[in-house]
Amino acid sequence: MKQLRCPNTMHGELDEESGILEVKCTSKRCGAGNGVIVMHKFDLHTGKMLDTKKFSDPVIPIGIERREHASHR
Repeated sequence: MKQLRCPNTMHGELDEESGILEVKCTSKRCGAGNGVIVMHKFDLHTGKMLDTKKFSDPVIPIGIERREHASHR
């Protein structure tokens, strides 16, 4: 698998053997939004979308993260 990235973000992964590209979608029409990540898989040979998966993206409040680090000092 090859990662497709700019300096700050991974935009997708390419499986060169199978010709499958998996990319993160940011469209609200596909269900992406606060706390939800949407991934699409495409066949590069045909251009057809093969699959779509949605995942929850837990957001850790800043205050909780700081308290955890403070308790480890």
